[in-house]
Amino acid sequence: MSPEGRGPGGGPSRGPESVGDAPPTGDPRGPLAPQRPDHGSADATAKAHEGAQGLTGLEPPAATTGAEDAAGADADGRAPRAPRRRTGELAVYFVYDVGLVGTGDPAPVLEAVLGAGVRAVQFRAKAVPDGLAYRLARAVRRLTAHHGALLVINDRLDLALAVGADGVHVGQDDLPADVVRRLWPDGLLGVSVRTPAEARAAETAGADYVGAGALRSTATKDDARVIGLEGLERVATATRLPVVAIGGITVADLPALRRAGMAGVAVASAIARAPDPGRAAAAFVRAWQRASG
Repeated sequence: MSPEGRGPGGGPSRGPESVGDAPPTGDPRGPLAPQRPDHGSADATAKAHEGAQGLTGLEPPAATTGAEDAAGADADGRAPRAPRRRTGELAVYFVYDVGLVGTGDPAPVLEAVLGAGVRAVQFRAKAVPDGLAYRLARAVRRLTAHHGALLVINDRLDLALAVGADGVHVGQDDLPADVVRRLWPDGLLGVSVRTPAEARAAETAGADYVGAGALRSTATKDDARVIGLEGLERVATATRLPVVAIGGITVADLPALRRAGMAGVAVASAIARAPDPGRAAAAFVRAWQRASG
């Protein structure tokens, strides 16, 4: 999934740097059930490895604990719902893009974002050595498990299985969705789409939701095709799956996106590159709740 690439104030997103701000007080989370239409170089490598040194929680994992098993459990302590039944938690879907936040400890930004009420995280690590991607993803998994939030891995089924993620999100040029579904029957499966036909194909292949866009051009993925609000609405009317909008989304877009039938929004730089990621995340959560009535 390719999120927006505009930084605060509409300027282009900056390069990776460490981020992390304390989350705002209070718990803005609320009912976020989807609303569907009636008809979803050597130097660089060395620096990357160096960035992993001393990261909190990036050592190889120990055996799974009972607390981790309880990730996603209901407030009354009942067993967690299967990931495929949790698409309602994709309302504000944070894309943790290593290209934006860097290879430092994920805890500062994720503690702020998850504490603000975000219930789903997608881990995206392009052009990152496999070992480092694994250690970072494991750290993200521990944080999402602690908060009972979903973790979806972008593109990499192998990485998703290795870290015990809840799901995987694939694009049109990645491993085919029907193959992913056959290999991982119980995993949450998202597929990037741009057209009604692609959305219908994803549904047939066994996807649980689709990520549709881009709403507008984005520096995060400069080859993303813009389909605009009308294109998003066409996708939403073509499938029974929840549709998550992607691409340059701001808080101001949420009412129109909700009216267009979107079940959620995927956000990267508007949260990760904000001066206070927790406050930015909370603003998205509150705005979505208001738009959902």
